[in-house]
Amino acid sequence: MRWPWIRDARLIEPRPVISPKVLELQTAKEILAEVFHAWPGEVEEMIKIRLEERRRFLDWSLRNAGNGPISALLLRDLRLQTHAYSSPIAL
Repeated sequence: MRWPWIRDARLIEPRPVISPKVLELQTAKEILAEVFHAWPGEVEEMIKIRLEERRRFLDWSLRNAGNGPISALLLRDLRLQTHAYSSPIAL
């Protein structure tokens, strides 16, 4: 006879580590797909187009920016934001 509160020992499997940025991107894609009634491929295309527009704006800003400290900080932030989302992430 076994006591009901005694259980067999089992190994605990580690949960896969998922970056919060990956989860945020996945959630944003799901929201876009639902709002625009789009397929996942269409959402990917929308994101790529937006990143290309941002890159063009960044290029234009770099060519036409003044040399002040504020414009330099804004451009640096734009560069960081563009780089953070421009690399493909496999979901």
